[in-house]
Amino acid sequence: MKDRFDMELRAIMEEESEKIYMADELKKSILDSSKPDFLTRIKSFLNSYVEIPIPVAIGILAIAIMVNIVPAFNIDIDFNKRQVIEIGNSLVYVRDIKDVKDHED
Repeated sequence: MKDRFDMELRAIMEEESEKIYMADELKKSILDSSKPDFLTRIKSFLNSYVEIPIPVAIGILAIAIMVNIVPAFNIDIDFNKRQVIEIGNSLVYVRDIKDVKDHED
């Protein structure tokens, strides 16, 4: 994640602070004592942007569309080409003989 505002602010601060000398221990203690709280982290996340590659975004969008469309139109995706016969409360699946494993002639 890149934060453009943060980089611009950092560049301005470094430019302004070139003339000011501060001890390294003081810098370290200031940075250690100023840990961001939860609200600051949320604001910094909302101020940043995330780069997602186009092929990944298209793939995720296609998967999301397929997951929503297939159940909506009640599309039956079946690669075995079998027939279903309903008998009472039972279902009988009829397939080609070549699909059945270890059949006898």
